[in-house]
Amino acid sequence: ASYQLKLPLDMKKRGIHDVFHAELLRPYIANDDVRFPDRSWHGIATVPLSRTKHSIAEIVGHKKLNDEFVFYAKWSNG
Repeated sequence: ASYQLKLPLDMKKRGIHDVFHAELLRPYIANDDVRFPDRSWHGIATVPLSRTKHSIAEIVGHKKLNDEFVFYAKWSNG
């Protein structure tokens, strides 16, 4: 048994699939904003939709800078 979810248009544009098998679905649990601030979709989905000639091959590290996380990536072009 599979379920099709109603996703916002920006999630569909990012290639997020809207059909899931029932075994993968879990009950909704609201975010704990005290322990995990800004976990809303808009807070995590800030990657631009434009296509580039290069892609990220690997995430090689990360750090917290002020209230944001910075990710270090190895690009496909080196």
